[in-house]
Formats: sequence, C-alpha cells, structure tokens
Amino acid sequence: MVKFSNTFIEREILTMLGVRDNSVVLGPGIGEDAAVIRINGSYMAVHTDPVTGSSNLLGWLAVHVAANDIATRGVRPRWFLLALILPVDSSENDVVRIMRQVNDALIELNASLVGGHTEKSDTVTRPIAVTTVIGVGDRFIRTGGLRSGDVVVMTKYAALEATAVLASDFKDKLMSVLSEEEFKEAEGLYKMVSVVNDALTAAEYATSMHDPTEGGVLQGLLEMAYSSGKLIIVDEDNIPVLPITKKVLDAFNLNPLTVLSSGSLLIGVKENEAGKLIEKLREMRINASIIGRVIDGEPGVVVKSRSGERYFKGDLTIPDGVMEMWLGSNIKGDS
Repeated sequence: MVKFSNTFIEREILTMLGVRDNSVVLGPGIGEDAAVIRINGSYMAVHTDPVTGSSNLLGWLAVHVAANDIATRGVRPRWFLLALILPVDSSENDVVRIMRQVNDALIELNASLVGGHTEKSDTVTRPIAVTTVIGVGDRFIRTGGLRSGDVVVMTKYAALEATAVLASDFKDKLMSVLSEEEFKEAEGLYKMVSVVNDALTAAEYATSMHDPTEGGVLQGLLEMAYSSGKLIIVDEDNIPVLPITKKVLDAFNLNPLTVLSSGSLLIGVKENEAGKLIEKLREMRINASIIGRVIDGEPGVVVKSRSGERYFKGDLTIPDGVMEMWLGSNIKGDS
C-alpha cells in the first residue's frame, strides 16, 4: 500500500477532528488499530479498513482484515458494515462471489453484517471493499502500551496474507516456480489471516497488541515503537517465515518483513509472563515466539541479523511490495 507519510498525517489530518467528545477514550493515532468509545461503563471499539490489494480473496479479506483490528483491542468483533465499489463491467455473479466469501468469513467469526452499500464506478479498475467493524468489551488494549522490559511475541508467520494474495491473483507469474501442491499450500494460507483467536487469547497478558497489515511485520513493530515511545530490538532470525512464503516472495523479489502480514499478531507482554502466554496460545494450536525486546530509547526498531544491525526510525511509511505490484500490473495492463 502506498500511504501518505505519518509526518503529514500527524501534522495535518490529526488536527482536523471536529469537536472534542469526552466519551472518546482513544481516538485516531499513528499505529492505533481502532477507536475506543466509553458507553455506559463499557468500551465500544470501532474500526474502518479498505481492502485494495486483492480481487480473488476480496470478500474474505474484507471481513477478516478489519476484524483483526477490533480484536487487537481485546474486544470480539460483532457487527460489520461493508461498502463495495466495483468496476462498471462487473457482473451480478462477481458480487455474489464476493458476498459468499463475506458470508463464510462472518460465520467463522460468529458475526453479523448489519449494513453497507454496493455500487459500480468508472473511477475504479478493480473491486474495492471498505469495512467498518464494531465490538463491545469491558476493557481495552492499545498499540501504544509497551513498557521497558516487555518482550514482543509474534504469532504464526510473517507475510501469510501476501503469500496467499500473490498465489491467488498472480498465478500466471508463478507457474514456472511452484508445483500444483505448492500452489494449493500458498493459496490456502488465506485461511490463517484471522488473528481474532490469537488476540482474545492474549488479551489477559498483553500490554500492547498490533496487527501488521500493509508494510508488514517491520511496519507493525515501528508503529508499536512509535506509539509507545520505546525502542524495540528484534532478532530477525527469530521471526518465523514459512518455506512456501520464502519461495513465493523470492519470485517477486519481495521481503517477507515488509509485505502484507495479516495473520500475524504482535503482542507486548511482561517478560515474566511471556512463557505463560506462549503456552496458552500453543494450547489453542497457535504457534508463537519471542522476536524482540522493548527498551528505553528514541522510538524505532533495531533489526539484528547475521549481516549486522539495521536501525529504522523517523517517518514510518514502508512501501508494500504487493500493492506496488498491483499498481504496476494495472498500469501495464498485465493480469
């Protein structure tokens, strides 16, 4: 995804938020996944997210990607509104295909679609979905909650979403790289993009949670560091990446740490509670591991690897390779 810089967002956009409302306990902020509003002693989490990087998995991702951002608050996503904007040559069958995926995803989450909008427009060249999600809980967790001495636990694997999208939407470009079985494995990773169970399981222990989507795991870590005012030290060798992901991304010369990574959850937790959290996640059949530590320092991320250290700070915008490919393929007229 190609985003406006966070410097611009903070300087211009976040200064134009209308009137102050004291019931808003957590409003817009860099890296914060969902707004939180206090209502009658409970907390309502609300989030809106577009999906622009996939056509073949649009309905499924439209539900799960947005639901993840509510779940990172430690709140179960319950009510969804969906706006679909489709190219003018789209058929009714195209809408039905998308909505079947939406329905399947909602059933998996035990959630409901309560409203939305559907239209065709000559201003888009591929389908776009914009989803709003609402949930209510008795407490909430924020991205900016990291404390010095915390460790960062990551669930599942990096770049699950990117792998599934590339295998699904760019199949012709992978024909000479993957076997039929490998295609099935790569495409099937879309089933792992939800982190709702991960987040609701981790909520008991978490000081911070974040869902790395565009910009990937590295962008997610940067946003956690920035919003918390902390420095995160990461060991790249500890970040799990599936072999099939490496194979798919190598074919496009993409870095698994900087592409779409819905399906992974980044969790800040006290070091002495990390073992309990990991054990509980594994009881849920969710693999998890410690990938970094939180210390005082200028907000940013230090990535350690066998080749040395890289320090990321300042403006947090990291281009997403999958989205750039989508833009390039449409400009060039490729499939």
